[in-house]
Amino acid sequence: MGLKLTFYKKFYIFNLYIAYMKYLRKFNESIHSSDINKLCEKYITGEFTIDDNGLVNVNGSVNMMAEALYEFPFSFGVVTGDFNCSFNSLRNLEGSPSEVHGDFNCTENYLITLKGGPTRVDGDYLCSHNKLTSLEFCVSEINGGDLVCSNNELITLEGCPQKKMNDFKCSNNKLTTLEFGPTEVTNYYCDSNKLTTLEGAPYRLEYFDCSKNELTSLYGAPTKYLTDLYNLNCYNNPIYDLWYKVNDIHKLELFIDMDINSEDPEDYNERRLMDITE
Repeated sequence: MGLKLTFYKKFYIFNLYIAYMKYLRKFNESIHSSDINKLCEKYITGEFTIDDNGLVNVNGSVNMMAEALYEFPFSFGVVTGDFNCSFNSLRNLEGSPSEVHGDFNCTENYLITLKGGPTRVDGDYLCSHNKLTSLEFCVSEINGGDLVCSNNELITLEGCPQKKMNDFKCSNNKLTTLEFGPTEVTNYYCDSNKLTTLEGAPYRLEYFDCSKNELTSLYGAPTKYLTDLYNLNCYNNPIYDLWYKVNDIHKLELFIDMDINSEDPEDYNERRLMDITE
């Protein structure tokens, strides 16, 4: 008799569990249907519509900053303004807009991939302070904005957009090479990495910061100017070979910490400013 009671008790608890899970499922479905307008009103500045596929299209901007999100509560289509999902706990970008006509900001999350992110961004693409090891699934082109992927765990620039970029910042990563980096960019920041060579850097720049790396030579550094003043910052590198060929430059400001293979430790951090003119 006792065994039968135990069996029926377990069976009853199991059915309660199933009923509870069905309730949760219906509750979640209700959020994505009846309450979706309230969520949109909370996050969206501007007008929005929901298409037949359940995608939210926004004529305006979306601000989901610091909302303790592990995932997006619904999926987006096109956002004509900015999209900000920074300072959350996102692991991926599934549900992001397919297009963002302003800035896209997913900084300060736990992203290990950009998969699911937008395929078009017309402003800045900001993905710093995550756990990215590559830029795979990043947009193919930055239309005149900045790409900031600093403070990640990047070991390669593979997947990086190549053209039409203003600033490119990949500082504070684990890069040993600039291969696969952008080719058309105005200012380039690759400081605080593990670079031993500058091969792969663009040859035309206005500002180039390769400080705090492991460079022993400037071979591969940019050699063409975009304006009449080109700044090259290579502080805090063990440079002993200053061979550097500069073409078509009116003025170059070269900031260097030279390691001249001296036994005197004061020589290592000796700062030199060199103005090279034609």
